[in-house]
Amino acid sequence: MRDQVLLSENINSPVSNVDSNNLEILKNSKRRLELIICFSLFTAIFGAILQTEMLALVGQQGYKKPIQIMYFTHSCFFLLFPTQELLVYLQNRKRYASFMDFVVRRYNGYKATAATVASHNGHMVTNSTKFLTRVACILSLAVNSAGSSWYIAVNLTTPADITAIYNCSTFFAYLFSVILLKEPISFLKSLSVALSIVGVFIIAYMTPSVNNEGITSESRNLGNLIIACGSVLYGLYDVLYKKLACMPTQTAPSKQACFSNLIGSCIGVATMLLMWPVLIFLHLYGIETFAIPSRKTLLYIIISIIGNVTYSGAFLILMALTDPVLGSISTLLGTCCVPFVEYILFGNKITISEITGGLVIIIAFGLMVYADKL
Repeated sequence: MRDQVLLSENINSPVSNVDSNNLEILKNSKRRLELIICFSLFTAIFGAILQTEMLALVGQQGYKKPIQIMYFTHSCFFLLFPTQELLVYLQNRKRYASFMDFVVRRYNGYKATAATVASHNGHMVTNSTKFLTRVACILSLAVNSAGSSWYIAVNLTTPADITAIYNCSTFFAYLFSVILLKEPISFLKSLSVALSIVGVFIIAYMTPSVNNEGITSESRNLGNLIIACGSVLYGLYDVLYKKLACMPTQTAPSKQACFSNLIGSCIGVATMLLMWPVLIFLHLYGIETFAIPSRKTLLYIIISIIGNVTYSGAFLILMALTDPVLGSISTLLGTCCVPFVEYILFGNKITISEITGGLVIIIAFGLMVYADKL
């Protein structure tokens, strides 16, 4: 009966009023989407810069345990979802009879959402937990393999090589988007990817290099090969996340953002449970022995973990709301922001190559945003 009344009201309403109401709803939805994307972008840049600076301080303290740092950092992704849910509860607690009522209703909501995501991505699933577990294990393997390559190569090759080659993941994200997501090849997107890589190479190779003593040509070649594999894997990780764990594009932006943090936490739990044997293996064979850092170093590590978790959560939301290529290029904005942050905080000089490379990356990002709207 209620549906009939609503239907009759819509039929009797002037068409212009219905159209204007729908137009206003669409405008508000688009504005909300743009706000979330902008907030996620700036949050990701802030987190990336914070992590970069803190890890530099950790290195200055002489604590060179990269795989351990990566393990604890990626494991802490599990904090994303409970933090989000706590904030949601505090903001909306008057809507729920009790905290358990909140938990049950949110659980049922996410269970239904996981089933929707699985169906959207072509998976027949009867158990949402199994689906999330499978996706989390795949994404954890991809992101930890890519991250490990960076941490291993850092002692084998030059910082310039690492920066330039690793950030070529933008190209591989585009390549895998065409292959796995069936995205049509676009001239503007291809141009923006090429420009972003050119910008990174300008920053990496035209900036005065640091002392590279102890790095032989053999180790440099090996390090470059390892980091190249990591670049491919990171591009694959971006696209796999979009293919396996993202909701339909017409879903409300806030709902997509919440589900992204759930996926991030699942990746953290999978890392925590699956990667610890690697640490034991490295310790037993003397490749990277476990060591407790000093209090000062531990503080830097904790802050770097906060930065990385912040970056990763925002980055997952950004990719869910846009596409892997735009998300990948947007992270390069952090690369061109670091010199300016170091100038403000430490008085380090900004070189012409850093300014030029940064401008090229910004132009590439602008092109990608424009191409994405076409």
